[in-house]
Order: sequence, then structure tokens, then C-alpha cells
Amino acid sequence: MKTSEGYVVYWEDDDYNRLLKTQFSFKPSSYTVNPIAKWKPIVAAEKVKLKAGVPTIVRIKKVVMPKNCMCSPLKIMRNGLGAFLSFFVTGLPKGLESERVFDKIVFLPAFDGEIQVDDLLGILLVYYVDAGILGFSRHGDSEEETEKVRFVYWKDGKLVREMVDVTSTSYFQSFVYDWMPIVAAEDVEVKKGKLVIIKTESFQAPGNTVFDSLFVMRNAMGDIIDVFRDGKPRKVETTREISKVLFLPVRDGWVLKGDFLNAAALHHIVVDKPFFKCITAEAKANLVYLENGDIKREEVQLDPYGHYEGTAREKLELLVADESVNVKKGEVASIKIKDLVLKPGTVVAPLGATMYAMGIVLDVYGTGKPKKIENKQRITHALFLPVFDGKVKEGEIIGILRMHNVEVTKADKLTKVLEKIADKFSMSPGQFATSSEWPHLWHK
Repeated sequence: MKTSEGYVVYWEDDDYNRLLKTQFSFKPSSYTVNPIAKWKPIVAAEKVKLKAGVPTIVRIKKVVMPKNCMCSPLKIMRNGLGAFLSFFVTGLPKGLESERVFDKIVFLPAFDGEIQVDDLLGILLVYYVDAGILGFSRHGDSEEETEKVRFVYWKDGKLVREMVDVTSTSYFQSFVYDWMPIVAAEDVEVKKGKLVIIKTESFQAPGNTVFDSLFVMRNAMGDIIDVFRDGKPRKVETTREISKVLFLPVRDGWVLKGDFLNAAALHHIVVDKPFFKCITAEAKANLVYLENGDIKREEVQLDPYGHYEGTAREKLELLVADESVNVKKGEVASIKIKDLVLKPGTVVAPLGATMYAMGIVLDVYGTGKPKKIENKQRITHALFLPVFDGKVKEGEIIGILRMHNVEVTKADKLTKVLEKIADKFSMSPGQFATSSEWPHLWHK
């Protein structure tokens, strides 16, 4: 594999007074993802004033990340005031082979308000990996921990705070995903960089699914940052109705009823007992893209599809700026990156911890009409959210992308794969992790 090179740019310390830069070379290598994962609560450790749309660094109760693991925020806003985007790192970032301690996140407020100590800000999904020379833990940090946190949610137009017990729980990943098209259900005028909550055609997310995204921005007007729900957060074991998203526009204009905003990937998991229910979602929607500087809309048929990964092997790729751009805190920017070519059947996702001082890569995209995952794609730009005023310089590493190959298939095939998994699943997730049955016996 071709070696990638760039500059790691980081703050010397938490005073954010001095930027340091070091050259970095990286040869992409593949790794295997353990089917046993875990979620952990992200809890505020300080009181912070929020202004809608302005990304804010918030101190949290420390999260210790064992070596050989990765993480990402759980979609569906777990705090009514906004979305947990990523950990924020000061000092030279550490690699997967090291234990890491995180004590800050980037939080993107959807409303003006205040974070208070012990507020639940989000949920972190933790994945354990095997990269060959790194070694591997079969079940990772499997011990359950319970702590008191404060739910923050909207009820009847008012913000409610409620103390609850939240447990860090292990769960089993099937690596089977349903695609759920997210389609606008209203006309909304949007302004570049101004967060907006958009009503969407509603759907029921089955129990035992967690939200991911297909990433790669698929609407020229902007990107979905998170799924928004009114009311008290519900467990993933329960059915949840989805009818709103938090949308970040990249240009002025209109989102119209029937516009395709992006697709959510619903990952089927097991918390206690295997219970799988596929969604057979189909819709007609307007594909919105840019052509010669003009917004185009083209009606497309979205059939019930999804993907599964078999033995889940992934690799990491550096996102390296291919131009220099002045950026301002909270003003979303499109940055040209060194091109990445995605082979047919490739799904991508940003890594859930920053390694760049100036801000966060929210997503990536290519120019022109969005392509299907089944086709070869060229990624040319990153959607970047600055956390500080400054300048992104050519050659700097602004993010890391997870890339994995999948088999794209129709919903009926996914149902058969899930039935096969359930048939093999005769033990608890923890027992399965340490047995000779793991991993991915059903794909042999």
C-alpha cells in the first residue's frame, strides 16, 4: 500500500497558545474489528455557556481508552441542547497501540443554553481491533459500570433535566446494516453554516439497532450532523420513531420537501438476546447535486438495500489538505484534500477523535452527482468545522478516515444473513466473545 505523508498540527497544552507541527508518515494497514463492542456515557465535568451553532470545547469526566481500540459517537442526540461530535486532543496524538485518556470533547449546540456538571452529553461506541503486530483482546474492557448522569431533553417545549443511572454495556455487532433514506418532509430556507432542524419523513427504527451513517455527503445543500429526537432518550433495545435531523448547510438556498438528505445505516446488534428485524424501506426522492455551479434535482427510486461486512476488516487513510484555507471558528469550510479513490463496495467514516488542532472533519465528498456505494468513487473534499480561527495549510493532516469493504445487497438477503446469525447465537455476547465460535462463523 502507498505510504501517506503529512504534518500533524497540535496544541502544546490546554492554554491553546502555541501550535506545534511534526512530519508524519503512515502506511495504511488493515485490521480486524472484534464483534464485541461497548458503549460508554460522555458526562460533563464543567458548567459551560452555549451559543447555537458555535462548536464548544467541553471538559468531561475522563474516559480511558484501552490500547487497540477505536471509537465513534452514537448518533441520535443524547442531549437536547446539541450533538457530541468528537473527542478533542491537546498534545501530540497517540496511536491505537497506546492507551489514551480523553478529557475534552467538541460539542455542537443546536440551541443557546448551558451545560451543567453531570449532564449526559452523548454516548461513545468503543470498538476493539486486531492489527496483527498490535495484539488483540477478544472481549476488551467487558466489565459493566454504572454511574449517575443527568438526562437533558425537551418535553412540551421546555428543557428538562433528570438524574438517571446509565450503564456502560457490552454488545454484539452483527456487521449487518439496513439503509434508511432520510428524506425532507418540509421546505426550509437555509443559510450557510447555520444549523437547522429539518422535519423528515418518519420511520420506525427497530429495537436492537444503533445509528451510523453512510457518510460521504450526498446533498449539495449540506449534511446531516445528527438525528434529533424530542423527549426522553430511549434505549437501543426499544423501537424509536425518527422524524427530525440536525442539518448543517454548506450554502444558502432551499431544502425542499422530497429532497434526499442522506442515508442512515442501522446496525443490527445484540445487547442480551438476538432479536433482528429488517426494514424494507423504499422511497422516491430528489437527488440534489451541483453541476456547473447550479443546483440540480433529479428524482430517483430508493429501493430496500443494505450491506454486511463478513469478517470485518478495515483500514485507515489520512486526510491531507491539498490547499491552504483561512478558517473561522464555527464557519463550516470545504477543503480540497489529496484525492482518495474508493473501490466499489467501500464504506467510510471519520475516526472519532481529533488529531488536528484547528477543528474537525465532519464528512467527505466528491464533486458532481453522488455515486452509489456499489460504484467506484473519488473523494476530493472534506467538510471541515473549525474550532479556532486560523489557517489550514496545504500538507497538514486534518483527519483520519476509516475505510471498509462491504457486500451491498437487497433487504431479503440481509434478512437471511440475520436469521443465520440468530441461529448460531446460543449464548450471551460475553460468552460468545471468549468461545471458539467467534468471529463471524456464519460467513464461513
